[in-house]
Amino acid sequence: LFFSVCHPQVKMDLKLNSFSWNPMEPFIFTAASEDYNVYTYDTRYFKFPRRVYRGHTNAVLDVDYSPSGREFVTGSYDSTVRLWDCNRAESFDVYHARRMKRVLGVRFTLDTKFILTSSSDQNVRVWKAHASEKIGPVQPREKASINAAEALRDKFKDHPEVKKILKRRHLPKSVLAASREHAIIRAKHRRKERNIRVFNKKDLDYYPTTRPHSVLPTNGVWITRHVNGLLSN
Repeated sequence: LFFSVCHPQVKMDLKLNSFSWNPMEPFIFTAASEDYNVYTYDTRYFKFPRRVYRGHTNAVLDVDYSPSGREFVTGSYDSTVRLWDCNRAESFDVYHARRMKRVLGVRFTLDTKFILTSSSDQNVRVWKAHASEKIGPVQPREKASINAAEALRDKFKDHPEVKKILKRRHLPKSVLAASREHAIIRAKHRRKERNIRVFNKKDLDYYPTTRPHSVLPTNGVWITRHVNGLLSN
């Protein structure tokens, strides 16, 4: 591809398995990385990723945007499919099946209603983009009831019991155990880096951070440092 303006390169420690352009904002793309994370970049400002999405416990193999541009879906080697809101760093839903192996490909349908996934168990599965959404015609009274329930849920979404119901997802034991282990490792790195800032008397050329989206210019090439508490050096 040739551009009238030279764009910097983004070089990562581990390879990118896939990326997808936002259909509504063509200057934004989201990349699925081997380091278990998903990164959204703005081509107009490559200095930092626009957002980093965490949740998978193994390499992210594919990513695809919804035609609306507000959501995207990822498939991972950890045998789960996650749905993300572009403005939130945590996935709002997780899909998995007992016999489903690592997810190799994911696609949104053009009506934004369904998600297609392919996995290494040689199956293609169809999932609803929103698990609670009704499929088929909806009567006006039923639509009003659904809207009232959604408004009530949004009103009390910060209540502890409601928040627990909204956020809790049943996960395979291996994924749940890996998620807890990753959280402990990230907390350890944050604690270590906080101590370095407090007790180190020398001026540091580089302030360590657990946020894996510091991009440093090196010989004209932008290098993204992945210090996410899991794959840091």
